[in-house]
Amino acid sequence: MKKIDLIAVVLVALISISVIVYGIEARLAADVVSIRVSDPLPLTDPYSELWLKATEFQLLMGSQTIIAPVKLAPSVPYIKVRSLNNGTHIAFLIIWADATKNDRTVKIDEFRDGSAVLLGPVGEMAILAMGTAITPVNILHWKADWQADIDNGFQELQSAFPNFWVDMYPNVVGEPPYTLSGNFSDAAKLYLPGWKVDNPISQPLKLTPVEETRARGFGSLATEQRQDAIGRGVWANDQFSVVIARQLHPSDNEDIQINSGEKYSTAFAIWDGASGDVGSRKSISALLTLYVE
Repeated sequence: MKKIDLIAVVLVALISISVIVYGIEARLAADVVSIRVSDPLPLTDPYSELWLKATEFQLLMGSQTIIAPVKLAPSVPYIKVRSLNNGTHIAFLIIWADATKNDRTVKIDEFRDGSAVLLGPVGEMAILAMGTAITPVNILHWKADWQADIDNGFQELQSAFPNFWVDMYPNVVGEPPYTLSGNFSDAAKLYLPGWKVDNPISQPLKLTPVEETRARGFGSLATEQRQDAIGRGVWANDQFSVVIARQLHPSDNEDIQINSGEKYSTAFAIWDGASGDVGSRKSISALLTLYVE
């Protein structure tokens, strides 16, 4: 073998070893690791056997006492998290104990169960404060009532008050009992302002139970124009199992791009509807490091 060829082989070997060592060090230094697989990800299946390939991380949850409404003690002491990616998508499986399922928010005293994943640049403590003006974060929020809307149909007044009566709905078609959106024409939106202005909570036809949001600090959380996140949550045996997923490289410029082999900041939040959790009143994890294998 020529001397120059031997040098090239040695250099390639050294580079390969360096990459492997860096990957091992980054993996060991991370709080959560997203395992790389070649299979299609179980984007809506929390019970897929593919999750067994992912390392399970048990994360302690704390109280949110920074901004009102505060939560003085966590309703959920810990959660279990697994993550997978396949080069195009990343998915999280979040599992926590919950003795009650709260998946309706029609009455004023009803609050939903939910979970969320925060994604942001690594090494920024301000990330836990919902980001900053120059360091925005993405938050993927799964909502139990949105899941119920998809699984069982849109929940409205008659879901909570089955004996209520109305004389007439403008621009309604068909026979009672009426359902949104099946019995309402487009003209009916004039009398249903939440639906008309595309309020995500008022939309009777939901394609995903996960809301994609962006924040630049406390009080700045806003729904993104494009909604590409996907997921599914199941409550069984006093336990929630929720999948939250998105593309690694979405075309939406509001989304953080996630590259394989790099680290990111992440955090997790849980809302317990039975405890009256809503908004900032939630159980939260510490600011963590996510390594995407």
